[in-house]
Amino acid sequence: MKSHNPIHDAIDESLSGVHFDLTDMHRVLRASRLREEEPVRPPRRRMRVDLVFACAMLLILVVPLSLFAVRTRTTQTTHVVAAPGISTAGPIQTPELREDVIATQTAQSGEESEAIRIARLCFEAQCDTSIFSFEEYAVSVACSEEASGARQYTVDMTSIYGNGCRFTVVVSMPSGEVLQYSTPDLATMPTYLDTSAPEIQAWYEKNGPYLFTWSAEDQVEFSRRYEGGSLRLPTEGELTFEEASTLARTFALEQTGYSGSLSYAYPVLYAESSGSSACYVVYCCDTPVTDTLPEQSITVSFSPTGENPSIQSNTLLPSF
Repeated sequence: MKSHNPIHDAIDESLSGVHFDLTDMHRVLRASRLREEEPVRPPRRRMRVDLVFACAMLLILVVPLSLFAVRTRTTQTTHVVAAPGISTAGPIQTPELREDVIATQTAQSGEESEAIRIARLCFEAQCDTSIFSFEEYAVSVACSEEASGARQYTVDMTSIYGNGCRFTVVVSMPSGEVLQYSTPDLATMPTYLDTSAPEIQAWYEKNGPYLFTWSAEDQVEFSRRYEGGSLRLPTEGELTFEEASTLARTFALEQTGYSGSLSYAYPVLYAESSGSSACYVVYCCDTPVTDTLPEQSITVSFSPTGENPSIQSNTLLPSF
């Protein structure tokens, strides 16, 4: 028999195909105990073509603007430490860097390299490069920002030999102007000698406890590194170490009438300094110098060409 309520009949017909088992019953009971019911999601509807078109246009306009905003913020907060001592104002973006960030880093690194180059030119113009070359300094750089927007690079050069020699140059960039530099003499004048240092000990272990007994080359190189170049090698037209030894022994025997042989002679050639000329000093004795000095010796000095010889000390003949 046909019902007079077609809507009610349609509902009954739909429900007749639904299977409600025990699991479904438990789900209903649990849901009834909840204090708040979850909102029922509306049925998904197929997106209209005109709405899809509108969303696509929105993405085309908004996404590039969002990326531009993110890109701008990152560029402003990215700073790179180009050398030891440079402070940074923000985090370093890692591990991936965009092209604009790489360009900023390259520009800063290039500016620092230019500051080091200018400092090197200042060093070579003001300091005695016959003692130390630029490569014999450890270079550190510190950067500070000026109110005008320019940057000051403080290039500090410290001798790699640990002798206290140091030279500092302050360069303004990007103009490249040298604002100031330290006293040039301090770059090549050692201020201390740490004889306990392993590097120093290696020299004495190789050559012995007394510098004047070393080979000419080791004397000069040690003096250059740790004494500011107070010793040097003979140049063309000057006596060699062997010739200086022979001259000193012959002169000492002639002047003193000593009956011994003075078989051992140890020459040292002092370099020119302010107010004094270069000079050979030769220690002559009968026995070799080992770990201890001989009790008796004669010391002779003369010019590098052998002129004006004189006896500086004589313990062999105290009455002389």
